[in-house]
Amino acid sequence: MSAPEEMTLKVIAHIRTAFPTKFGIPRQSGLVDSLRGEVIFTPEYRNADAVRGLEDFSHIWLVWQFSGAVRDSWSPTVRPPRLGGNVRVLAWASLLTGLLIFGVGYQYPYVFPVRPMPRAALNLDAGQIYPKAGGVRVDADMYARLAELKALRAKYGPNYKTMPGFSFAYYLNNDRPVYGSDWLIDWEINAEVEALYQELLDKKLTVFMERDQLDTRKADAYDRAGYSVPQRVRHEWRVVEETPHFVVFQPPSAQKGSAGAKLPAPSKP
Repeated sequence: MSAPEEMTLKVIAHIRTAFPTKFGIPRQSGLVDSLRGEVIFTPEYRNADAVRGLEDFSHIWLVWQFSGAVRDSWSPTVRPPRLGGNVRVLAWASLLTGLLIFGVGYQYPYVFPVRPMPRAALNLDAGQIYPKAGGVRVDADMYARLAELKALRAKYGPNYKTMPGFSFAYYLNNDRPVYGSDWLIDWEINAEVEALYQELLDKKLTVFMERDQLDTRKADAYDRAGYSVPQRVRHEWRVVEETPHFVVFQPPSAQKGSAGAKLPAPSKP
């Protein structure tokens, strides 16, 4: 039996948020605690059994349709949000341009004139440390880094944050995210440096700082790509442990002068 060419989905709920359009929606959810959205079920599906046990999950996937984009026919052009929604470009041209930019901007600099890491070096399976990463091939350095991350998580518990990135740590460790931002680059957090730094203090998080990023002040040449929050942790928090790939920080002690701990040395290239 051949698969049907069309499928009808019935609307069971509607999403209500503070945003009337798709333009201007934050790139990272959870950054602004005051923003709330609601999923309102239609009367036919308002049954408590349908959401029983939902509180045990940190995230859910919703199959949804943007009501403002409903039309009788398809369109070969799109309105990119980064252009303010006022410029129409070909949908396929937009996709191809994005792939080209990725290839030139990310791939090319790292493989020309020589590849810094030959494919033969990716000879270890990350799944031996984290089953969720099964089949992902890594080099010896990343393998050791993952092993250290797992050991640190086991020692310090789930109330931690990796910095400045390593945002997949929660996923690999089967932990619920306890912090409002994944990647602490200033432009990714909308320059909410004070709020996010205060969140670290309020939640008394333990920070696993990547050693090779200790002295990195910017993700690239742009001022707005700074690492303001990680740098504050680097200079104001207490060092409680060091491993070959991570430096572990905890909030400064309430005792005056205790925050002046000796700064760890970055890893050797």
